[in-house]
Amino acid sequence: MARAIGRAIGLRLAEERAHVWSNLTRVFPDASPAVLNAAVGETFANFAACLIDLLTLNRRGPDTLLRYLAGVDGEEHLEAVFAAQPG
Repeated sequence: MARAIGRAIGLRLAEERAHVWSNLTRVFPDASPAVLNAAVGETFANFAACLIDLLTLNRRGPDTLLRYLAGVDGEEHLEAVFAAQPG
C-alpha cells in the first residue's frame, strides 16, 4: 500500500518529479521517456516504502525484524571488506 501511495503522491509533486527525472537521465542517458517515467514512479514508491519501514519496523524487536528479511545477497563481499579493513 505504501508503494502505491508513493506513486500517487509522486504524480502530484511536479517539481520533485522533475528533479528525479533529471537525476535518472544522468544515470540512464539512453533510456526512453517511458522507461524514465516508470523509474521515476518506482523512485517515489521506494521512498514511501522505506519511510514506512523506518517509522514502523524500528519500533519492533529483533525477532520480529528477521521475519522481514528474505535473504542477503553478497554478504561475503561485505565480510571481506570488514576483514581487510578493521574499524
